[in-house]
Amino acid sequence: MKKIFKKAHLWMALPFGIIISILCLTGGILVFRTELQELFHHDRYYVDEVKDSTIPLEELLPMVQKVVPEIEFEAVFTSTDKSKTYTIDLQNSHDNSIEVDPYTGKIKAIVIPGKADEDVFFDVVSRLHQVFLFRTAQGEFSWGRFITGVATLVFGFILLTGIIIWAPKKIKNIKERLKINLKKGGFRFWYDTHLACGIVSAIFLLVMVLTALDSSFGWYHRGFYALFGAPVVQRVARQQPSSGRQQTQTTRQRPVRTFQHYSAEELPQMGKALDVALAELKHDHPDATNISFKLGRPGSEGLGFVSTNNGKTNNEISYNAGTGSIDKFTPFKNLATDRKLEWLITSIHTGRWGGIFSKTLYLLATLIGTILPITGYYFYFRKVTKKSKNKNLI
Repeated sequence: MKKIFKKAHLWMALPFGIIISILCLTGGILVFRTELQELFHHDRYYVDEVKDSTIPLEELLPMVQKVVPEIEFEAVFTSTDKSKTYTIDLQNSHDNSIEVDPYTGKIKAIVIPGKADEDVFFDVVSRLHQVFLFRTAQGEFSWGRFITGVATLVFGFILLTGIIIWAPKKIKNIKERLKINLKKGGFRFWYDTHLACGIVSAIFLLVMVLTALDSSFGWYHRGFYALFGAPVVQRVARQQPSSGRQQTQTTRQRPVRTFQHYSAEELPQMGKALDVALAELKHDHPDATNISFKLGRPGSEGLGFVSTNNGKTNNEISYNAGTGSIDKFTPFKNLATDRKLEWLITSIHTGRWGGIFSKTLYLLATLIGTILPITGYYFYFRKVTKKSKNKNLI
């Protein structure tokens, strides 16, 4: 039986190995995207000087709008870290944002891929990981997402067959299977590394595969939610503000240039409402890591999020966009099943669930996942070359 699994493992890995390596490598980079961006662009994401108080959003939002009057705001992302900038997400976008110093109103950066202050490296890495550099309009079939989805699905089968191939007949032999021999040449070293590191990282890689498939195939998404008795949600419409730096697994979308902006009266009124809501939330939830708001029109309902426990849990609020009063606060444990799943899938897939510890484990697992197909190609072509040499000797 293991011979069948070995053949399946090989013939599934050969055509998809390179794609799998790319997905693992880019995924590993994106695990620490926020930290890397803040490291490489410190001035963009940190204020010049921490002062006693910030400018009220009632004044700050109009100040920013005067600089970029052609862009529609979608969300405001604030951090309880006093040294960090505020982020204003732009309309219908998960990558485009404005970073502003809340103490001075100075715009630190306008991050629009292909236009201004873009992160070319992270933009390419993100598109490679999600859609294999293909560009597809919203609502259209995406070849890029299909390719990455199929490769991810195949990767899951490769991992499962690898576990079956690795599994020893007797429990006492497990220790031997985890050894890496350093004294029998390069081939034996890489073979042992492939087996030992592959099995150690398999559980983390499988978790990433299972959560990644949710954004790749509609049938998987529907089935996954049905498994937990949750209705299928439209993730784009209800998604938490991304803050530009915190990527999700939804399809990238460019800003929709509708030019339906807040009027000169509406934006200060909206900012005033946010000031009221922000003050109340900070008072009632001193452990909050981040507080973000999806903007509504004055007089309508707005949606907000309060991240706690260093971003590991996400609480939802609804507020009056005219007065800022909190109409409803829903702690994470009381959220509807579909909302919990939406947050958990992203948190688990990106490694945010355990903070820096889980993200480090994910990084190591993805690096191993990058190497596994490469070593697999090495074993295969070495075997083919040997067979070819033996035939020439006959």
